[in-house]
Amino acid sequence: MRCLLVLLLVILASCRAQSSVEVQRAALVDFFTALDGPNWKRGADTWNRTDLHYCSWYQIQCDGENVRYFDLQNNGLKGQLPESIGDLIFLDGLPIGHNQLNGPLPQSLGRLTRLKMLNLYGSQLTGPLPDSIGGMISMEELTLGNNQLTGTIPDSF
Repeated sequence: MRCLLVLLLVILASCRAQSSVEVQRAALVDFFTALDGPNWKRGADTWNRTDLHYCSWYQIQCDGENVRYFDLQNNGLKGQLPESIGDLIFLDGLPIGHNQLNGPLPQSLGRLTRLKMLNLYGSQLTGPLPDSIGGMISMEELTLGNNQLTGTIPDSF
């Protein structure tokens, strides 16, 4: 009976780990698609490849299978950040400034509780800062200058 319980726990842990991998991969593919990935200046040839683990994609750094950091500054990203960015819950650094990001910041940013650095400088972001950014409790460096953001920093931050 005890062996059966241990086996069941191992299977459940494996399923959970697999779903985390699938969620992170889907979020990265969504990021690539939403931000005109095929036309990036660098690294487009490695992103969204099914024959490569996403930790091998251009500029992605992982801890095990968890995406911790990716730097795509000044790389020709164009479009609106997808809500699925909030599914990359292990991120601690995201420098993606000096691109043509537009529209409002997604509410899902607040789910990035481990994020210490976010650089969105020099984009074309618009609208108010979402109240959800108060959820980014580890934030040390938030760079949002040279955008068209409006309003005030939410009290929750």
